[in-house]
Amino acid sequence: MGTIKATNIEPIADNGTVTLGSSGDNLVLGSGVNNKLLRPAFSVSLSGDQTLSNSSATKITLDTEQFDTDNAFASNKFTVPSGADGKYLFVAQIQYINLTNEDQSRAMIYKNNDVASMGRNFQGANGTSALNTQAVLDLVAGDYIELFGLQVSGGDISVDGGLTYVTFMQGFRIGT
Repeated sequence: MGTIKATNIEPIADNGTVTLGSSGDNLVLGSGVNNKLLRPAFSVSLSGDQTLSNSSATKITLDTEQFDTDNAFASNKFTVPSGADGKYLFVAQIQYINLTNEDQSRAMIYKNNDVASMGRNFQGANGTSALNTQAVLDLVAGDYIELFGLQVSGGDISVDGGLTYVTFMQGFRIGT
């Protein structure tokens, strides 16, 4: 069979289903075709250590982009672009340095200035503590996502930066 060219393909029946291929077939898109699947997407990290004050939620300075497919990450936050409403998956990690016994630390994903997801830790021994948190969120254009850290140690504590996947946040759209 040859090439079929069309501007619009609509189902014959009223069930709204259009089937391309059969079970086991592969659907191949031509080179340069932008399918918009799993987009927008981004991966950002902290370029150097950041100090967090005791008992104060602090926005993490995610200032190094590994990628940002739709230029939607700026000023340390991801903002949903117009036409990209849907469900998103976010994954984040904060690595704290020199926590001591019974210090508390948190990694928090904020949606529009409210906590949407939180990882929490009570440090049992001296050293570093890496906290992970994930969230699946329904978002619409203009919603924004930020990463915050909180530590309760009695003094200032540093967050580890400089390595790409030590203190970071990543996200992408998973569906509408």
